[in-house]
Order: sequence, then C-alpha cells, then structure tokens
Amino acid sequence: MPTPDGAPKPSDTPNKEMKGLETWREVPPTHYILKIESFTSLVGILRKTGLDHYESNVFKASGRSWMLLLYPWEDKKRNGSHCISLYLKLVPYIKGEIYKALVIFFVYDQLKGKYWSFQDTTVRTFHDMDESGVSQLVSPECFENASNGFLVNDSCVFGVEVFAIQSGNKVERFRTLRKQSEKVYIWNVEKFSELKATGHFSEPFSVGGFKWRLHLYPRGIPKAMGKYLSIYLCLHDESEPDPGSGEKKQDDSKDASGSGKKKQYNPQLPCGKKMHVEYKLSINNQGKDKKPEKISKRGYAWFSALDTAWGFPYFTNLDDPGWRWGGFIFQDALLIELQIISMSLDTAGAGDEMDIDFPRQIHEQRYFA
Repeated sequence: MPTPDGAPKPSDTPNKEMKGLETWREVPPTHYILKIESFTSLVGILRKTGLDHYESNVFKASGRSWMLLLYPWEDKKRNGSHCISLYLKLVPYIKGEIYKALVIFFVYDQLKGKYWSFQDTTVRTFHDMDESGVSQLVSPECFENASNGFLVNDSCVFGVEVFAIQSGNKVERFRTLRKQSEKVYIWNVEKFSELKATGHFSEPFSVGGFKWRLHLYPRGIPKAMGKYLSIYLCLHDESEPDPGSGEKKQDDSKDASGSGKKKQYNPQLPCGKKMHVEYKLSINNQGKDKKPEKISKRGYAWFSALDTAWGFPYFTNLDDPGWRWGGFIFQDALLIELQIISMSLDTAGAGDEMDIDFPRQIHEQRYFA
C-alpha cells in the first residue's frame, strides 16, 4: 500500500524490523550510495551464478566497515520473496562482538529528485556474520512501475546511513583525592651555580597516590632566559622526558623549550582523566634576617595525559636585589618548598544515553552490460 507521494510501504509482517519511520528528502544519503545502471543485467547475472543477492564494495561508516546487500527479487530465508530487500552486513566481523547502530535505508525517486527513506525506530544489533535490514522493502509492482520513479531506463539508486550507538552517555565524575593539607615537600638544591640552564629535576616523591617531581630552571625557560627563575610541578614517569625537552605549562607559561615537542612516555593519568591540583611553591629565605621569609606562588592546574607539567616561568626576577642579596641562595644552595593543598580527579564514564557518530559519504556506481 503506497504512502503519500507514492512511497512504497513494507508489507505487514510479524517481524518487528518492519516498524519504522518513512520520509522523503532531497539530501542524498550521508554514508553510502549504490547506483545500478542496468538492473535487468544484474538480475540476470545473479540468476546465472546461483546467487540471490548483490554485495556492494566495502565502505566505512561510524568507524567500522560495512557492505550493503541488495536482494533484487527474493529473500526466501527471511520471508522476503518477490520483493526488493536491503540489508547491511558488518565486515570483517569479530567473533563474539556485538555492535549496535541506527540504520536508514534509501531508494531514489528519479522523477521527483527525492529519496524515500525507511528508518528504524529501534537499534539494530550486528554480531558475527549476521545481516540486518528490511525484507519486502518495495514490491516488484511498485518498483518496476516507471511512474514511481524508482526504476527509470533500467537504472536505480539505493543508499544507507549508519549511526553507531555507543552504550552510554558521557558522565563526568569528580572525586576528591586529597583534601586540604598543610604537609610540605622540601627540596634542597645544592651547587645552584653549577646547574645547567636546561633545568634540574628533583628526586621523585609521592603525594595522593601519584608520583611527582619538581623541575627547576635556574636561569629561566627560553623565553625568560637570564631574567627569571622558573619552577614547575610535574607528574613523574620512569620515562620522564629530558630536562628542557618541553612540556605544557600552567598560568602564564608555554612550552619550556619553545618547540612544543615532547618525548613519548606513558602518563600516570589515562586518556580521558583530568586531575585538578591546588598547590603552592615557595623558595625559603635562609638568611639571618629572613625578610621576606619566603617567595611564594599559588597554582591551580588541570593535569592530564597530555598536560603533565604546570608551574611558573616568571617565578622570581633574577635582577631583584631582594633575590640576589636577601639570603635565598645560601652556600650555593636553594631551599624549595612544595605544598600540594588539594587534589581532585575528574573522569569520563558511561551512562545510558546514545553517542552517535556521523561519518563521510561514499558513492558506488555499478554498470552491468
């Protein structure tokens, strides 16, 4: 029974797959189009070779590879005999894998210049070598009637859109790892005058279940070279990049080397996780007068797998008289104090809603002599 504008309607069937939405649109299918230039020749070739369907080339949609299957006259195994049927198959299949997607099938009306589409109201499940689609999509009478525009001059056009369904909406969880703390880590930097300009790392230390190191540039990072002392707090890893190799910084800082390049190493925080850290860095005055007692800066940083080091490129001016003569450098040693005040972890998890991916469009044109 045709719908308004002459669109075919799938025959009544107990199969739940037949329940869906039917629409007309001028926009071509987003993901894949199959154009048959000689429908009669295709049917003849399939009959001669003992096949009941035609398989398209492999195409990619929603991050996976697929094939569109056209049953041009019968689909006996699914009660689709004497009708045009369209199916979708996931390739290559992975044994035991279950993949869910929303699928829309299309037939082009060449007279109206519009696509008639059939869309599922439920999610289709693909696993192993199963095919999923619509049997009895268009009756032969409706399809072959030239006034309907589906088969014109022995040519026809089909299409499909595949929208992957991820099992869950994105949920962020924010968890406090370390509440307000007054504990401090003291780093005694000896032979300060002999340190390389590329920087000097502290020994690793643990706070809040994570390993850290401090990174000191005695004469500043490249953009502040010779004018400022720079200090950074870094998430530590056994394959930590060499000092001065460059890491992304917090506050008014950028890449320490100016190159923006890093060595590859395994982060403590997996991809998708972020950790907010409130911390305070200080350089203690070791002089007799101790005025001022210390130079301090407080930082608020989001650490992640990519952002592993944050701090202050302009921690203190090297030309400041208070720095040069105030007792901060004593017997060629510097006393750096770190207080990690709080730590909170922000993670992305899975919920109940759908996350749909929209890939690119692919066209396939087939000629059958």
